[in-house]
Amino acid sequence: MLNLSDCKVLKEMPERLHEMFALESLNLTRCVELTKVPASMSRLQHLRSLDMEECTQLTSLPDIKSTRVLFPHLEYLNLNRCDRIAYIPSWVTEAERRGGAVIRPANYGEFNEGDDE
Repeated sequence: MLNLSDCKVLKEMPERLHEMFALESLNLTRCVELTKVPASMSRLQHLRSLDMEECTQLTSLPDIKSTRVLFPHLEYLNLNRCDRIAYIPSWVTEAERRGGAVIRPANYGEFNEGDDE
């Protein structure tokens, strides 16, 4: 587990985050200056929990196109109060289809959702 919750100065995650290949849980709750997460996060194939609640400056999630299943073990994704996110990528919907619990921002109905169909 990597707990960076309440890290008020974190603006973006390091591009080399994927080197923590065995990471199962990432807590970014209340990282209020966080604006983006890197696409390299898709290499975290063991990630089970990603909590980004109240990342109020977060404007996007990586829109990753891949032939392999992204985040195949993701069981929990919290985007509550991430109201600046304008687009929900298809890997989030896929996690839901596999039974993962996804908490979307309150305004999620306004989003364009990613769809690989």
